[in-house]
Amino acid sequence: MSDILEPKEIDALLAAVDQGRINTSSSAPGVKREPTTEPYDFKRPERVGKDQLRTIAALHEAFARSAAANLGSVMRRPVEVRLSSVEQVTLSEFLQSPAKGTCLVVLSAKPLEGKCLLAIDPGLVYPMLDRLVGGTGEGLVVPDRPLTDIESRLVVKIATGLAPLLKEAWSPTSRRLISR
Repeated sequence: MSDILEPKEIDALLAAVDQGRINTSSSAPGVKREPTTEPYDFKRPERVGKDQLRTIAALHEAFARSAAANLGSVMRRPVEVRLSSVEQVTLSEFLQSPAKGTCLVVLSAKPLEGKCLLAIDPGLVYPMLDRLVGGTGEGLVVPDRPLTDIESRLVVKIATGLAPLLKEAWSPTSRRLISR
């Protein structure tokens, strides 16, 4: 038998597939199938397992240590960064949780797909900004206004310094996910 199919044989195979006599859902050896996607419901996310939460907590504890060193050098004073908790919430719960004036910085997650969101509370942002422009950063009343252009640029500079640290903290996981 020849490796090349005759036009009649091709027509017969296509007709058999159309009639359901040949199952196309199982792949033949050596044939790569396109990955399938499943819809994800952000309103009702699947729960993350306890082991995964512990892994995420460990990653962010490493990030907190390096962030403390980074912010300490930027602020020119000792900075303590602690992970308070790791929780899974729905998107709507997250969107309702930030205080007014919270700075949300969107970061690339490369080599992973998607984006990361860094949320910096205004109670932290304004003392940091005050310190960066020569103040003490202490006893400051958080203003009820949006950031100025200069303040926004300083926040971006701070976030830009934290982004590689976040990437480094997540690198063991991203390497494992990419190698799959």
